[in-house]
Amino acid sequence: MRFSWQRLLLVIVVVSVVVVWNNTRTSTNLDLDRRDVIPSKGELRAAKVWERCRNVKNSTCFYRYKNPLKRFFMLPEKLLMMCSLGKTASSNWKVLFLQVMGNLSNDEVEELVYPHSAKYWVNKTLSNRFKVGSDTDKTHVLTQRQKTIQEFYKITFVRDPLSRLFSAYRDKYTGDNLNAWFQLYMGIRAKIICFSLRRFAGSDVPLEEELKEFIRLELSRNCINESYKVSIGMLILFILFIPPDYATTEFRADFAIQYPGDKLASEFQETIINTHYSTMLSMCGHCSMRYDYIGTVETMSEDSAILREKFGINYSFPRVASTSKGAATTSEVRREYEKLPELLKQYIRQYYATDAYLFGYEGYDSHNVHNLNLALLDKTSKLDCKNYFYMV
Repeated sequence: MRFSWQRLLLVIVVVSVVVVWNNTRTSTNLDLDRRDVIPSKGELRAAKVWERCRNVKNSTCFYRYKNPLKRFFMLPEKLLMMCSLGKTASSNWKVLFLQVMGNLSNDEVEELVYPHSAKYWVNKTLSNRFKVGSDTDKTHVLTQRQKTIQEFYKITFVRDPLSRLFSAYRDKYTGDNLNAWFQLYMGIRAKIICFSLRRFAGSDVPLEEELKEFIRLELSRNCINESYKVSIGMLILFILFIPPDYATTEFRADFAIQYPGDKLASEFQETIINTHYSTMLSMCGHCSMRYDYIGTVETMSEDSAILREKFGINYSFPRVASTSKGAATTSEVRREYEKLPELLKQYIRQYYATDAYLFGYEGYDSHNVHNLNLALLDKTSKLDCKNYFYMV
């Protein structure tokens, strides 16, 4: 049979289309899982975040008191790894991981309220799976960690920063916690916040007088007669302006009965640099390591369905029982926030502006930003810019 010029032309066209299609896939440079032909929204979001990282100052820094390796929980059966970030449904995902690993029965899932316990995650975090000890080869540990990071599919979830803050406040500082130990623990943190703001208000820090007066008013309402409560305004002030090393000798004396020794400094750091309201970038290092998938709380139903299908996980997305009783509603917290001084709201929007830019949330670039004393928000001296993911 003769090979006509029409057939030759058809072959050339088909080959050209295939070449162009392959080049298009390559040019996206998304470094996606080979099982996907078309990237999902979460994968596209991860690629966009990585691209935006080039425009962010100190993008590869972490708060030095928070080793990010501890935040990475692994599901080895699926070569899946998640950075756990407070108030982004991380508890739900941990429960799902535990179900897949066979560590939880259906009855236990219904009753479990604290899936973060170390007993569930022995050798299942980047921190404890690749731990350097006296009898380990540091080079080998580093090599294995790098190999795992490259081989595993890396996911995390983000949330509108203010929505995340409101959720953290209502969950941690309003209502009664059903766990007696946790209730005491939050009471100590409330006292830490009260004492810190009282000392800060009386200092010579160049804070606007409007905000100093607001601090004094909040202290008179919430921190009197050995009764310590935290308002949303007080929490925001604490997050913004109190440095992590504020636990001085005077603080140690005040807390000696309840919290002796060096534990106070640790508790103080945990209060201010807390996974539930510290910046998301400083907790999970989105610019230090390239994620494969970044989902959002706002699209969790869609994201969880995509990932469960992708990895062949047949369990439904779990609900996690609340640990608090009588907590304020989100609408109540938002109403209290709206009553705050406009200057304070500008500061907190600026504090979360980098998160908002990276993850695509609007409304955080204040048009009055030039009026703010940004030096007060600068905590770079408390940052550690080494790359934890690739160092021993």
